[in-house]
Amino acid sequence: MSQVSELNIYFVLPEENKDVECSKDMGDAFSCVKQYRGKPQWVLPSFCLSHTPRKNDVFVFDAFVGVAFEKLKKESSKYVYVFFYKHF
Repeated sequence: MSQVSELNIYFVLPEENKDVECSKDMGDAFSCVKQYRGKPQWVLPSFCLSHTPRKNDVFVFDAFVGVAFEKLKKESSKYVYVFFYKHF
């Protein structure tokens, strides 16, 4: 089993609307995770507000702003790692 398959990788949409499109970079990152046998999931910010993070949870934000990001950063800082993905 690959290490990426052991992670819960949540891609957080920018708004509480499932029809909102993400940026190209975010879509590319989602595809990259799938390519390496990960099981990424699209989630709404409300999921982050109600979810208690575990050590194997990874949250991917398009921008490091908003109530959901601030909640995760404040309440679970020892588990939140920030990665910036930019496709060149």
